Amino acid sequence: MVPKRRVKKSFLAVLIVISLLIAAGVSVHDLFVHRDPDARYYEKKIKVKGGIRFVDSRRKQWKGKTVDEKRVGHWVFWYPNGRKQMEGDYSAGAMVGKWSFWRADGRSVDLISVFPRVGEDPLEGIQLRDEKDALWITTFTDRGPSGFEAREYVLREVDKEPILFYTHYRGAGGVLSPSGKKVVVLDQPATKSCVLYVADLVTGKCRQVDEEATRMYHDEVDTHGFIVVSDYGGVSPDEDRILVKMHLDYITQSDSNYKPWSYVVDVNTGKVLQVIREANPPAEWWKM
Repeated sequence: MVPKRRVKKSFLAVLIVISLLIAAGVSVHDLFVHRDPDARYYEKKIKVKGGIRFVDSRRKQWKGKTVDEKRVGHWVFWYPNGRKQMEGDYSAGAMVGKWSFWRADGRSVDLISVFPRVGEDPLEGIQLRDEKDALWITTFTDRGPSGFEAREYVLREVDKEPILFYTHYRGAGGVLSPSGKKVVVLDQPATKSCVLYVADLVTGKCRQVDEEATRMYHDEVDTHGFIVVSDYGGVSPDEDRILVKMHLDYITQSDSNYKPWSYVVDVNTGKVLQVIREANPPAEWWKM
């Protein structure tokens, strides 16, 4: 039997080590949560002395191996709620073989139509964003002027297969209109920039809607000293008009000349129908 004095000393030694680690900035969470070296975990906020710290949660985001910075072997991805998102194999950074996909509620979904045809560049990855109105799918291939090409798809409850609505080469996101027939696309072709498009899921057409509004704003407002980008403010009930807001994105010197104006734009033509020179547009701005 181990003497009580020795057990007590060992226990005190462990407490001292833990105290020193915590004093050095290591949290209790970091000490006792086991991490799989081949996995990435979703982050969560914890309170620490002096503020908030982001740490790995116990829920995995993905698990898989890489060789020379390329994904290889079997990979599994999970939603934040812990359910599986997708699962399949990689070879030298490319998705190969049969992959399985699920919605956040556990329903299986067929995404075979988003994979390239034989002879085309293979997919390097797929991102899923499951929301109440639709499943949003982004695919990545190793091509395009910036080194990759991304394609944006949406899968509504009424769709038999995902609908491709936009292709870009840096970063973009979509917002489904109330009717579910159109997608407002916020494209970020460069740092501190945003371009608005409206994609019609029925006709397949996609039009930029902020070009004239942006030009009018810069013609009337001296933007020296700050950067303004267009932002989405909503659509009219008939979805024929969109509200384009001028958002203050970055200040280089001074924002004293910034005007938080908005523009009512015709979705079908891109023409500005009304300029709202006030910070808060009326609730029914489409009636102006």
